[in-house]
This record gives sequence, C-alpha cells and structure tokens, in this order.
Amino acid sequence: MKENKLKYKLNLQNFADPDPAMGSDNFPATPNAYLEAVETIANQNIKSVKSTNQIEDAFFEYKIDDGKVIEEALVEMAEAYTFVPVEEGHQPDFSPKDPKVWVKYFDNYEGKQLKTTTRLDEIRAIIANKGTSTEEFASEIVDTLTKGENNFDYKAMRAMIENTDYGVNASTDLFNGNVPLNSKGIMYAIRQMFYAVTATNTCGIMVNNNEKIGPEQGVEVANIRIAISESVLSLIDFTELGSLYHLSKEEILGKVIVLPFEPNKGNLVRVYDVKSFGRATRLYEYENEIMKGNRYINHWLTTDRAYFFNGLFKNYYLDVSHAVATEVATMIGSAS
Repeated sequence: MKENKLKYKLNLQNFADPDPAMGSDNFPATPNAYLEAVETIANQNIKSVKSTNQIEDAFFEYKIDDGKVIEEALVEMAEAYTFVPVEEGHQPDFSPKDPKVWVKYFDNYEGKQLKTTTRLDEIRAIIANKGTSTEEFASEIVDTLTKGENNFDYKAMRAMIENTDYGVNASTDLFNGNVPLNSKGIMYAIRQMFYAVTATNTCGIMVNNNEKIGPEQGVEVANIRIAISESVLSLIDFTELGSLYHLSKEEILGKVIVLPFEPNKGNLVRVYDVKSFGRATRLYEYENEIMKGNRYINHWLTTDRAYFFNGLFKNYYLDVSHAVATEVATMIGSAS
C-alpha cells in the first residue's frame, strides 16, 4: 500500500512537470521510493545576474573631487593679416587683439541609488553547502549593486551615442543627403568622416541647436573614436578599413566602440572626437547598515553622474540602415 502511495506522489510530480528536461520552478519535494526521507539537493549553484554589455573609452572621463560645474573652453587660432612694413608707409598698430574664446558649461548631474539586503540567517537556511557557500551567496547579492549600476551606466552612454540630437548628420553635411548603399559604401563613409574630423576645419562642429559654427580645429588620431553596432561591424572588413587610414587592424579596432547587439536598434555609425561626449562622476560610494535587532544588513551604492554632449568638438553620425538591409538581403532570405 505504501509503495502504491509513493508511486502516486511520484506520478503527480511528473504530471506537474510534463517535460523534466525543462526543469521546474518549484523544488520537487519527492519522497524516496523505498525510504521515508525526501530526496535532497545534490548540487547548488547560485549566481547573480550578469550584464555583458559595456562601453569602454567612448566618453571623455571627468573625475570630480571638488566643485560641481565643468567648464570647457577653446581659444580660437589667431588669424593672419596682411603685413605692410613701416618703410612702406604702414603705421604700427598697438591696439589690443583679444582672442576669441568658445566656452561651454555642464552641471547636469543626476543622482542614483541602488539598494539590496542580505539576511544571513535566511541564507544559511537555504544553503546546502554543495557548490555555493553562505559567504559566496551573500557576496553575490551585494555584487548586484555594481552590476546594476554598470548596466544603468551602459544604457545612459548608449542612449547618448544613438541620439541624433547630438552631433552633425554626415549624410547632409558630407554626402549631399545620400547614404551608403552597401558595405563598401559604409567603409567609404567612415573613411570620409574620419578624414573630415582629423583635418583642420569646422566640419562636425555643432555649438548651438544644430548651428554649424565653432572654432576651426583638427583632431589628433589618438582622440578619434568610431562607434558602431555589432550588426554593422559584422559586415565590415577591418583589415581593409585599417589600411585606408594606414593603421593596422589592431590600431583601428582600438578606436572602435562596439555597441552590443540589441533587438530593434538602428544602425548608426559615429566618428567623433572623444571630448565631444563627457561623463563626469562626482560620487560613487558604497555603504551598509547592520540592522542588529532585525537580523539583516542593508547595502547601498550611491552615484552622482553627468552625461553630456559638447558641440565645441567634432562629432559626425550616419544612419547606414539601407546598406545593412541590402547586404543582409544577399545573405539571409526565405528558403522556399
């Protein structure tokens, strides 16, 4: 009779989980077929959720210790004028000639706080000491603060890179309203944007509300970044692209900011001076409080950051969706 009862319980468990290979959301409290005891956990692996998305070296970093407002100023180059020697009748000009200074100020900080709680008594109650220890589980919980903040930081930077309110549209500024038609066109467009940014001119400068005025300037190759999504990156031969700039594949990849794949995202390419995007950190602080009477610990991570666009520096963007769609259509399609 006992054996039939146990078989009945086991059958109920199997019915609740029609495909055992898919696992169960609930602990299967299954009695052993021959003993009264419930079968226990054999291995326990508890990890916090990780985010592999990250953007590195895409923004100019400002570490703020004192004060709050960031001032960026560019002194315009002096202009040449015709020189006439005194012996030819020219009188010396002793009047002042003050330089033109372009200034921008930023203080758009936004404070964020992340919180989590560890309850060591409860952790000990569920830990089987078969794969994950109490200390490791508690550490994973606290680590969710940094992982959560890193994920927010990534999303904030990506949102700015993909926002066409920031920067100059290369389609209208360099290509007469046209766009790349294929992968070769993408490489050509990136090369032209690269040349326009490195050359001394006013290309790619947007000081006020898409008003293309600003100090004539060139950008050192070391300060140039190329932001590109993985969907576009997969269509480009970077060995060939690097040769266009007389750079090795490793050197050109060192300038590339890869935007990880996300569904329903556009295909924007940027070539820009790294100083056109700023990221200022005033506060990044971890703290905790032991709630002794309640037997738990609260943990906080507090940040205060500003993300901003500086139109004094060169920044081009280009939508290459048409070229991506054309290339993908030659490779991916209906099997029928």
